[in-house]
Amino acid sequence: MSEQELELPKGWVETILGDIITSAKGKKPKTLGKKTSKNKFPYINIKAFEKKIFDEYTDDESCPTCTENDLLMVWDGSRSGLVGYGVSGVIGSTLVKLDCNGNVTKFLWYFLQSKYQALNTKQRGSGTPHVNPDILWNFKFLLPPLNEQKRIVSKIEELFSKIESIKQSLEQTKLQLELYRYSLLTSVYSKCERKPLHTICELISGQHILKEFCNDQKDGTSYITGPADFGENSPIISKWTTKPKVFAIKNDILVTVKGAGVGKLNILDQDDVCISRQLMSIRPNNLKPFFVYYFLKNEFSTLRSMGHGDRPGIGRDAILAMPIAITSLEEQEQILSQIEQGFSLIENTQNIVNSTLQTLQ
Repeated sequence: MSEQELELPKGWVETILGDIITSAKGKKPKTLGKKTSKNKFPYINIKAFEKKIFDEYTDDESCPTCTENDLLMVWDGSRSGLVGYGVSGVIGSTLVKLDCNGNVTKFLWYFLQSKYQALNTKQRGSGTPHVNPDILWNFKFLLPPLNEQKRIVSKIEELFSKIESIKQSLEQTKLQLELYRYSLLTSVYSKCERKPLHTICELISGQHILKEFCNDQKDGTSYITGPADFGENSPIISKWTTKPKVFAIKNDILVTVKGAGVGKLNILDQDDVCISRQLMSIRPNNLKPFFVYYFLKNEFSTLRSMGHGDRPGIGRDAILAMPIAITSLEEQEQILSQIEQGFSLIENTQNIVNSTLQTLQ
């Protein structure tokens, strides 16, 4: 059956948008400023329209106005085609009021939301772009009776409410996965002996390099300045220096000892990288580097608490005295296997959760 042969439900009408909506363009008032006893009417610019933040007012009552029940659309600029409602005041010069002529505002709002991409990507005008009225007013539209419009809006909002509930559950799942990650690490290290870090690791302090000896052109030695260069587990090199001072090597554990990121960790995946004074390098002796790295990751709150003063910082002595888990090489391998299996499960679940959340956006 073709589209022309479809029989509409009783009371429904096939029309175009221009036949059921009229519009009124806003304009800039003669006076605009802060709210005063004189300037008492909110000026509805895009900021007020979108975020409900009113920072301009006018006393010009000759301008077109809107109420909270009126449907508004951004007509000019990069956001053209965006629709909303729920504000009252003088309509801004880049907006239009869409008069629904007795139809349900929310019903038309949901319809126009679905047309945003079509309007925004096919703007008219070479200077300041604006909505192409030939496209807007010629959208085909199936108009149901008023009661049916209300029922459809109610159903849409019911479904959106369920989607929001699912999203909240998925966000909670993400938090639970992080708790599981912490619980896993706490569990696998719980039976290990502890020894002060200075008995089983070297600790190398980074040094400052003047800005004039640093570059982003890959000239010289890779240079890590702090946690801004950290990736999920290993640093992402974006700076180089021609005057290197202190080197870290592959499998060194980098700990942030100064600044807002104090306590943050990465493990180095390449040799001969220069480190700044914001970092120290922990070099395990006779311990598997990732065994120490995951242990320290789980002790982030402990590392963080070592920072003190207006500019947080961790001293060498505090790190050297920190208790570190130790066990046999065989048990280290078993523990790392448990961690990797658990993390793999967590990451697979996180990917599913994130993919689902993205679909629900």
